[in-house]
Amino acid sequence: MNDWWEMLFGLLIGGVCIYLFRQFERSLEIFLYAFFLFIISMLAIAVSYFQIGKFFYIETVYPVLFILLAMWGYKISAWWLVLGYFLHAIADVAALFLFQSTPFPSGFIPFCVSLNLLFASYLYYWAAAETRHQRELARRLARQQV
Repeated sequence: MNDWWEMLFGLLIGGVCIYLFRQFERSLEIFLYAFFLFIISMLAIAVSYFQIGKFFYIETVYPVLFILLAMWGYKISAWWLVLGYFLHAIADVAALFLFQSTPFPSGFIPFCVSLNLLFASYLYYWAAAETRHQRELARRLARQQV
């Protein structure tokens, strides 16, 4: 299949996930994005375990970074999730060029890249709106105290 179709399919699945996740309250929504990043990181660790090669340590270390970003994104700020999904898209592309072969089907990388970038874009929009809202509340509070 053409890579464009896989990318389109990733955007479609990502859009459906965003729609479904938005049906929940904010704290559960952010948990779902963090959990999704955690799960795909655990999948990468499982694949690296069964595909032991010369890049085994790289393939094991970078998913741990994504797990940390998922936890920080849930506990501290959604900006960590933006970074996590964006870096995961870069890692998928890098894996394709570094390893020259993956245990996944050929269209899996374009699918994941488009899904990760869509999630990163949505979370960027969401986190930026939250930041603007917090700044506005701080300004109002400062004006009231003067």
